[in-house]
Amino acid sequence: MRFIPVLCLTVHLAGGIRGAVPETDGRTGPRRTPETPRVFGSYTNLNAWNLRSADIRSQILTSAGLAPLPARTPLEARVFGKVDGDGFSVEKVQLQTSPGVYLAGNLYRPASGTAPFPAVLCPHGHWPGGRLEQTETVHV
Repeated sequence: MRFIPVLCLTVHLAGGIRGAVPETDGRTGPRRTPETPRVFGSYTNLNAWNLRSADIRSQILTSAGLAPLPARTPLEARVFGKVDGDGFSVEKVQLQTSPGVYLAGNLYRPASGTAPFPAVLCPHGHWPGGRLEQTETVHV
């Protein structure tokens, strides 16, 4: 068995450490749950919203491990297997999100109309081969 050394640092706030948690820190208030009402800020102008939008985007990308963003690679998109329905069509879609990694799903589109019109992209893949899986239990 191999042991991995772990560095453990204990901080005691009662000991008067500089930079203590400010009184306005949300972590010091009541614990939030899924039932806790969410109060959203209001934005009086586009500049205020753009600043908040950039902050939200940065937080999402950082939380997803995508900061900084990885280098873009060619998507090598494939659209195939069109099936026509009553006023719509469904096509299989495959995108290469990074070299050798594929995202597959279905693209639902109206059969006719004047652009712009809605389209729905529904990604799939909660098993090893995703939408490309061809086994006894999963056959697409």
